[in-house]
Amino acid sequence: MSAPYVAFGDDSLHQDFAAFAFVLVPRTRLNSARRKLDQIKRRFNIPTSTVLHCRTLFNGRQREKMGLSHLAPGDVRAIVAQAITAINEVHGRVHYAVQNFTAFVKQLGSDLHFHSNGGTASVTLPVSVDPKGLLGMLAIACFPLVNFHVNGPSAAQCEIFVSEDRTKISFLGERRMRADSLYAGFLDTGIALMQLNAHVVAADADPLLQLADIAAYVCSHAAVLGSEDGFWREQLARVIHWYKVG
Repeated sequence: MSAPYVAFGDDSLHQDFAAFAFVLVPRTRLNSARRKLDQIKRRFNIPTSTVLHCRTLFNGRQREKMGLSHLAPGDVRAIVAQAITAINEVHGRVHYAVQNFTAFVKQLGSDLHFHSNGGTASVTLPVSVDPKGLLGMLAIACFPLVNFHVNGPSAAQCEIFVSEDRTKISFLGERRMRADSLYAGFLDTGIALMQLNAHVVAADADPLLQLADIAAYVCSHAAVLGSEDGFWREQLARVIHWYKVG
């Protein structure tokens, strides 16, 4: 039996904040969501085959390279706002986790010490200061541990797709690995054990990954306190159905 929701995930790093966001779309509304994304592109004379990345859209030089020099900064913000509207119109959800990286590293320390059942130290792993190492934890935290309740569906009730990230990182220990390899991890809370069985796919594998890119970008920018630009917090506040950790 197919999962009732399909979740599309992506990350965003902004200043000292790391965010991971999933856009959860009811399986019955997938085609409607894709059509709405195409409609947004047509309104702004963007080819429907173009893969939207906020990091590119908000950079004038990159827009020019993509053939989108006709877009003004106000147009780009309108695209973001209309993407949030589209998520709401298909009864989608935004699940996200955000963390201040400096504070996280300070709490984690420079080494992690693992102990045997007898309590003696057996393994010590160095912690590398790489924000991308945090993203796997944030991705798993985006889902409640129990099946659908007030906080939305669990990971088990979703088919999950995550935009690939081939960046090689070290986070725990010396071994370097692809950043997206962390999206198949486990979360043990002492109450329940959850695994994120995500399909790691190319950014153009499904258009709805572009909504996840936009959602993650909004979440990381909205997390910066004291910003004079309230646009990001306004857009996040417009999301009707959401679940936040951090």
